[in-house]
Amino acid sequence: MAGASSCPPWGTTWTEVTPVRRCAALPCRVEIPEQFAQLWAAERPDLEELVCAVSANGRPDAADPRVLLDDLVLSITERSGEPSGPGALVKALCGSGVLRGDTQTYDSPENSLLDRVLERGCGIPLSVAVVVVLLGRRLGVDLEIIGLPGHVVARDPLGGSVFDVFDGGRVLDAPSVVALARRYEPAWQPRPGGEVALDVRSVVDRWCRNLRSAYVRLGDDSGLERVLALELRRRPPPSDALGAATTRLVARGAYLEAAGLLEEHALPGPTGDALRSSAQRLRALLN
Repeated sequence: MAGASSCPPWGTTWTEVTPVRRCAALPCRVEIPEQFAQLWAAERPDLEELVCAVSANGRPDAADPRVLLDDLVLSITERSGEPSGPGALVKALCGSGVLRGDTQTYDSPENSLLDRVLERGCGIPLSVAVVVVLLGRRLGVDLEIIGLPGHVVARDPLGGSVFDVFDGGRVLDAPSVVALARRYEPAWQPRPGGEVALDVRSVVDRWCRNLRSAYVRLGDDSGLERVLALELRRRPPPSDALGAATTRLVARGAYLEAAGLLEEHALPGPTGDALRSSAQRLRALLN
């Protein structure tokens, strides 16, 4: 992996206090894409189960993130007691350096694999925010994730405090949120009444897109195939994931397989009609 990581070495992370416990493989690893599809389609999808499925897919030797989360909770409470609220939790995690933003290997796929984020103690804004939210759930502290252009932050849904968990848990006032968003989108305007928290599917959609992009940049074809296998189990799948999967098949000359993939996901309506037309053109290449 190019570049030196900004993550703390093993000896200075929370694993020094509570050693990482490896566990048996998550159940039914070979069927993880199907499990992911079922979790995604649930009436109330669970964030932890979905991101754990993404991390476990095709990685039979990975540590179970749920065990790592439990151990991190134990480490935090043994050191400083149970956090009294969102601000205290963010300070215990991000302000102390236990969990930090990875500014050196930002594009690494490891920043979108939950077990590796926990083992390394760092990640990108979304994965750091997800860890904070999942730990908060275990400790009875409610936090939500707010999407901004090119960034995410955490927010106390009751008190309204906003935290840049990627940047040491810095508390952001309204002008600071605007300034942060405008780094990536200069014309961005805040929503009247405040930003809407991302729901579980929106968070996991971003998570998978981040992981897919990381594998593309790295040139890791097997990793890309694994994340596409999950995204294509959604109904309907993300259009860019379907496009990426089709492009990969066409590049290999698998025109019939590519056409079949498009037809499989062609729902009634204009978008489905366009997919069927594209499938017909691919089949015509073999005539």
